[in-house]
Order: sequence, then C-alpha cells, then structure tokens
Amino acid sequence: MEDFSDSAQLGATPSNFDDPDQPLNSSLDEGLRALKQKNYAAAIASLKPALQATRPLTVLKAQMALVKAYQEIGQVEQAIALCQTLSTSANQRTRSWAAQTLSDLAQRYPQAGSALREAAHSRRASVTPQEPASRSVNSKPDQTGFVPLENSSESSNANLAEADATGFVPLSSSSANVLRSPIPQAENRTVIQPADEEEMDGIESNEASLANPFVFPADVEDSGMTSDPGLPTQIQSHTQIQFGDRPLQPTDPQSDSTPAYFPRWRQAGRAQRWTPLGTVKQWQLWLAQIGTAIALFWIIRAVLEVAHLASNAVFSTLRLYQFVVYGFDPTWWIIYPLIALFCGSPWILDFLLRRFYGLKSLNLSRLENYSPESVRVLKRICGQRRWTVPALGILPTTAPLALTYGCLPRKARIVVSQGLLEQLADDEIAAICAGELAHIAHWDFAILSLVALVTQLPYLLYWQAAQWGDRQQNPFLRGSLAVVAAVGYWLYRAFRWAGLWLSRLRVYYSDRTAVEITGNPNGLTRALLKIAIGTTHEIRRQRQTSNLIESFELLAPVGYQTALSLGSIYAHVPLEPVLEWDRSNPYRNWLVISNVHPPLGDRLQLLTFYARHWRLETELDLNSKPTYVSSRWSQRFGLQVAPFLGVPLGILVALALWLIGGIADTMQIVSLDWLWGDRSILLALIPIGFSVGTFLRINSFFPDIKPSNLKIEPSLPDLLKNPASLPIDSLPVQLQGKLLGRQGIGNWLGQDLILDTQTGLIKIHHCSQLGQLGNLLPQSPRPNELVNRSVTITGWFRRGATPWIDLELLQTQRDLAAGSIRKVQSAHPIWSTLLGFLAAVCGAYLIIRGGF
Repeated sequence: MEDFSDSAQLGATPSNFDDPDQPLNSSLDEGLRALKQKNYAAAIASLKPALQATRPLTVLKAQMALVKAYQEIGQVEQAIALCQTLSTSANQRTRSWAAQTLSDLAQRYPQAGSALREAAHSRRASVTPQEPASRSVNSKPDQTGFVPLENSSESSNANLAEADATGFVPLSSSSANVLRSPIPQAENRTVIQPADEEEMDGIESNEASLANPFVFPADVEDSGMTSDPGLPTQIQSHTQIQFGDRPLQPTDPQSDSTPAYFPRWRQAGRAQRWTPLGTVKQWQLWLAQIGTAIALFWIIRAVLEVAHLASNAVFSTLRLYQFVVYGFDPTWWIIYPLIALFCGSPWILDFLLRRFYGLKSLNLSRLENYSPESVRVLKRICGQRRWTVPALGILPTTAPLALTYGCLPRKARIVVSQGLLEQLADDEIAAICAGELAHIAHWDFAILSLVALVTQLPYLLYWQAAQWGDRQQNPFLRGSLAVVAAVGYWLYRAFRWAGLWLSRLRVYYSDRTAVEITGNPNGLTRALLKIAIGTTHEIRRQRQTSNLIESFELLAPVGYQTALSLGSIYAHVPLEPVLEWDRSNPYRNWLVISNVHPPLGDRLQLLTFYARHWRLETELDLNSKPTYVSSRWSQRFGLQVAPFLGVPLGILVALALWLIGGIADTMQIVSLDWLWGDRSILLALIPIGFSVGTFLRINSFFPDIKPSNLKIEPSLPDLLKNPASLPIDSLPVQLQGKLLGRQGIGNWLGQDLILDTQTGLIKIHHCSQLGQLGNLLPQSPRPNELVNRSVTITGWFRRGATPWIDLELLQTQRDLAAGSIRKVQSAHPIWSTLLGFLAAVCGAYLIIRGGF
C-alpha cells in the first residue's frame, strides 16, 4: 500500500498565514463538488473541517450541505441534529429552511416523525408569549457562534452583488456589532442569511458452548468475576445524547424539553476503573485455526481433483488422449502457493483494496479528528506489547467496515471505512479498534487473512466476468461469460466454508478483549448495532449488496447477512424482543453453520454480562436468563435436518450390513457373505439416506399455499420475535415492497435478491426448476430483471440465523407501457423432489454396479 506509514503527512502546517480560513474554504469547495457528484462520504469528510471556520458564511454553507449529505446516506439523526441547530436561529429564512427540511425528513422517515414532533414541541415551549420567536439583537446564538439578522430589503439589495453560487447573500459587516455571543467574536465578523430554498443550487441535489466459549451463569454476580473490594468501580455519567462522531448539546435527561431523537440510544456509561474479567482458555481458538488451515487445503484439493476428472473426461470424449493426465497428485501444487499467499497476504490485499475499492492511507492525526480515544488505545496497547502501531488505511465507502489482515503482527493492517468514522462516536470507534487489535493479539487474523485472500481470487473472476458479460451483445459470448461468472461465484462460496468456524468463534474472544482494553461494553454494544444499521442503510442506498461488503464479510466485525433484517427493523420496534431468538433458540448454533458470524444477540448478551459484572447500566434490556425454550431433540428439528441426518444414518446402515456379512462369512452363509466389505453398499446408502430424508421433509418444508393459510402483509418484526421458531415452521406469506439486488449477469444465480418492505429488509431465495444450473439457461423474465421495481412476492417465510423467504411467485405491478404483469415462478418444491429422486437413482446405480 502506498505510503502506509503513520509518519506520513503528520503535522502539516498551512502555508497561508494571512487568511486562516483559506484551507477551510478549499475544504468547503471540495465538499460541495463531492456533493454534486453524489460522493457523499467524501463530501462529509471535506465539509466537517469547514465547521471550524471563523467566517459564519463558511460554517453555514457547510452545515446545510452536511444536512443534504447525511440525508442521502441515511444518517437521519445527524441531519436532524443540524437542522435543529439551524432552527434556533433568529433569522426567519434560516428557520424556514430548517423547518421545511425537518418536515421533509418526517415524510421520508416516518419512524422519526414522533421524535421531530417532540423536538418541535420543545422548541415552541421554550419561547414565551411575551418574547417573540424572531429577534435580531437578544436572540440566543447557535453553536456556530453567530446570529443571522432579520431579513431586510435594504440589506438584501445592498449586498446582492456579494451573493455566491450557493445562494447565500451576506449582510453588511457593520451589522456585526449587534451580535451577543457567549464566545469572543472576531472584529468585523460578517453575518449572513441564507437565500430561499429555490436559490440553494450549490448545496442541493451448553449447546451454546459449542460456538460460544464464554457462556456465563444467569447470575453474573456469582460467576466468579468478583470485583476487588479495594478498587471501587466508577461509572462515567453521560449527560448528552450523541449520534455519530459529533456530540449534541448536553441536556438534562429528566427535563421535559430534552430533544427526542430517533433512535434513542441509552448512552449507558462505562467503567473508569475495572478489574479483569479473568482468563479464558484459548484452546478452542487455536483448534479452530488449525482446523481452518486443514479445511482450506482439503477444499482446494477436492476442487482440483474434480477439475482434473472433468478435464480428463472431456479430453477422452474428444479423443485428445495426449492431454489426459493420470496419477495427478495436487498436494504440493497446493501447499507451495498457499505458503506464498500467506507470506504475501498483506501486500496482495493492499493491492486489491487499493485497485478495486479505493483504499488510502490513514495517519493517526486524521484518525484522532474522529476518535482521540482510538489513537490512545492503539498507542497504549502497541506500547505494552512492544509492537509498532499497525499500518492504517481508510476505504471511501459509507458502509461501516473494519478489517484487519496480514501474516504477522508487525505486518498487520487495520482498515476502517469513512462510514464507520462518520456513524460511530469516539468511544465506539475505539471499541472497534480494540477488537481489531485483539485479532492481532490472538493471531487469528493471520490464517483468516489467507482464507480471505483465497476467496478474493474467484470472487474477482465472478465480478469482472459478470461486468464484461453485461457489455457484450453476442449471445454466445454473453452466455459463456455468465458460466465463467457462475463458476467463480461457486468457488468463492466453496472456499469460504473453510473460514466459517474460525470467523464465528474469534469474535467472542475479540469482544471480550476489547471490553477489557476499554472498560466499555456498552460502547461496543452500540458500535455493533450501529454497524448493523449502517450496513442496511448502505444496501438500501445502493439498492444492492456491494461487492466490498460481500467479498470481505469474513473479516468484518458484523456480517451483512447478520445485519440485514436487524439493521432495518430497529426503527419500528425495540430490539430486545427480536434479539431473543439469537440468545434463546436451542438450535441456533446448528442453524448458523453456514453464516460468517454468530447470532448478534448472543454477542450482545455477553456484553451485557460484562457490563453487569462491573455494575454498569446496560445499553440493552437483555434479561440475565434468556427465555426458556426446550432443547430436547424435537421432531421439528429432526425434520429440519432430515436430508443431512440421512447421510450418517445411511453410513450406519451400511456398516450394519457389513457386520451381517462378516458374521455370515464366519458362519459360511454363502448367500450373505458377499456383504462383507462391499464398498458399493457404503457408497450407495449415502445418497439413498439423503434421498429418504429429503422426501420425509418436503411436505412439511413446503406446505400448500392456500388463501386459508396465507398471511398477507405481516409485520417483519412480528415474524422474528418467536424465539422457538425454526426454518421448518414454514409460514406462507405475501409481501409487497421494492426488489433490491444486483442487475445483469452478476445476479443470474439469484444470490443478491432482497425485498425492501415497509417494516424491514428480508432475503429472497429463488430457484429455477433445474436448480442453480437452471438459472444459467435462457429464461425470461429473470428475477434480477425486476430489480428496483415494486413487486409482490408469495412464498414461505423461514426464521433462521438469517431470516429468508423461499420464493414461490414474484410479480410486478401492472406495467402501463407493456400492459401486462411480469411474473417469475420459483420451483423450490420441484427442485427438492428432483434432487431427492436423483440421489435415489444414484444410490441404486451404485448398488447395481457393485453386483456385477
């Protein structure tokens, strides 16, 4: 990575001492240009320094532009905060603009409507009848340190020539002497007033212990983590409401005039002095790292052997025997490249992030502007361990991300996104940085960096082949590139399996270490929730899952699939009932097996335990004892895993037949002794067991959808609240919303289909009648062709670690131009039946062939 050292660009001194606002004016101009180009993350980064300008004109332009940028990236809280600051201005036109913007926010974000109404009521209550709301001399100044004057026709006409492109008309500087500010004012400070909205073109446009090594007793007071009596625990009292990285004005939490923001973070405190949580054996983490390395090797080996057999079959069919290879052993062909990739992982990942995602270097001084505590944490922990501070990088995306990768601690990189710095507060960013340092301390980042790098190679093949195919007009070339893209995506998903166990397990260790470093479990709780919310906002803003979010999910603190539904329903209901499934369902650790991260509620439960251990107020009201759900091996869960349970049962039956054959051979029973050691039986009963399990499950998994059992427009939060739900509890539903996802070849497999409903986002699974291979065959319309359109879907809702809907029918509203409704029929039951039938045929063939 170019210039990844921390010493670069530190302490730059402005060259122009005559005008201290010169760099800030340039920053404002850059921010406005970025805003017009719809690069909102860059706009926010450039506009925020302009808030420190001495000229109110610069400050006001930056504030109003920030309101626009925050709206576009979905950070409605920050936009509300700035608008409320502007609404306290004495100038009528400033207040009108702020009021109109607040009204627009209430319409665009209905969940914030109550908060805006309460804030408006508070502002009205604070103005007495004898004191006019609009004053020019004695008005209370806002946080920028200036009070715009009343609009007068004389001052407007006199200064019309001074209006700039943004529509701001400065008043005469002689008016500045009427200001009454609590802070010293520079002489001849110019007071400005904004123009009308139309003029603002410059601004606009126990089973749990299998995955969780930190399961505590319900009564954490008696869990053995007692505090030192001689070291009292002190709790920091927060008296301010804070969103993102800019604290709002301190308020009295008991006052009726406290501004009501949405969501209302409790801002639970942190420990000032705390005792360690105790040591945790890390053998599970080391075992997971060893298992990950072995799994990666065998998955790559299996892929190469399948490719070898397929190529030999093709060459034999074409009679190209000179290309047929026999006795191929890929062991060393795998080990040597993996060692090379492991050693070069920091530089290769630097290159990929810089080339495809715009990675830039980040120095400590810039990080300190957003989070001084993060800089202190980095220096303190690295100093204690005698490390150099890891190289820092920043990604120009509004998605909140944090990645740590490398091969050794001294070669580690910590990369954060602009969205993470913008959306999280100082202590929350520090908690995330502490968690990333924990990955380095535990060494789990090294092997997972290798897995992430290996998955990047086929993912880039998928991404680039899909983009190239979308530009082709030739049907054959377009179809060939679609096949290449599909193969790349399948390989990405296959290699990804190697790192799932380690990725799920390591966050428990890093969360605990981060809490011990910062003494702030509540800050980490808010950080994880804000990352989930910010990730959902990014998916909604881009109307698809970005390649960066998907391809680097293994290294992220919260996965996008974990965040998808939770991060979108926070505005409608309290989170605690929705999180109950994550911490109470007895089968959650089995159902999360294909997910990158553990259930978020399980992690937040542990953070709540840590807070209670230090006698802190908790950010979430998670009870010490989760809702009791029977953990017995129920018939429902047996049906859920029947196809997979059929495989080991088939092996057991085969071994039993072998035993019968061995006994018959000993007793010289010729009619049965052939069973002894017959490998064809073992190979045949594996697919037969899978087939039997599939047919046993299919009726329960796909019940008939009838008007009597179809639930129309259910609330997504209500569907998620039952902690005992399993995917087998198939609920026929019909929902309306906007279909989100990638367009073109990159979504022919239906891997990125999301329904945006009024109450949240939910994943959609589509399957053609021939399964994944059938998605590559010609068909119209494909689901991805209906992306960004209002649709109605009918299917089976399933509650798992990631909730989803198995699609049965997708249809659009009537197209006035075409005069018809476009429909996509999915075939999950048909494909499941076909798959079970093919497995049975395969088993029967193996048995017949073994008899010859």
